[in-house]
Amino acid sequence: MSTNTASYVIRRIEIPAGQFVQVHAPGDFVSCLSASAAFKLSFDSGPQNDFENGLTVRPKVAFRMLTVHNPSGAAVSVRIGIGRGDFADNRFIPAEAIGVKPVAPDTLTTGAPVSIGAGATVALAGSDTTRVEIAIRNLSTADRIWVQTPSETGAQGWPLDAKEGVILTTTDAVSIHNPNGGAISVAVFETKRSA
Repeated sequence: MSTNTASYVIRRIEIPAGQFVQVHAPGDFVSCLSASAAFKLSFDSGPQNDFENGLTVRPKVAFRMLTVHNPSGAAVSVRIGIGRGDFADNRFIPAEAIGVKPVAPDTLTTGAPVSIGAGATVALAGSDTTRVEIAIRNLSTADRIWVQTPSETGAQGWPLDAKEGVILTTTDAVSIHNPNGGAISVAVFETKRSA
């Protein structure tokens, strides 16, 4: 084989507990594409090196043989790529499953405007782990209200002036405080995702 020839081969190897497997495949580099557990790797008759999923090594001197060692008490499954030349791997191979959640909410909940009496604080929405967003609009034409957590009192939190609205991305409870001398109504909607 010419040293100018590029090559790449994938080997799947099962190594019994406490054993080793020799792989006769010349190369300039080796990549671990997947492994059920950490293992050790040696080039030709060199020393053992710790190796695991996702690692690539390019020793200073090309090798003719790899020895894959399993120091553990259980069998290990390994998938390695052995290459010669300048290969690049742009695949994303996660070590563990990646949890995903849908981005768009499943439901939209609306209702009649909520009235907040003069000087009163009203629990607008309780804590809800399925809520994605809650939208609040001050329906007053002149007065400010305060969006806050239930632990806050008085004119604290986020001020919402007349006809202003806010969309909060939260699962926490939300309250409204009306410091004014008359009742004020607010419009509310929530987006939620299935539990």
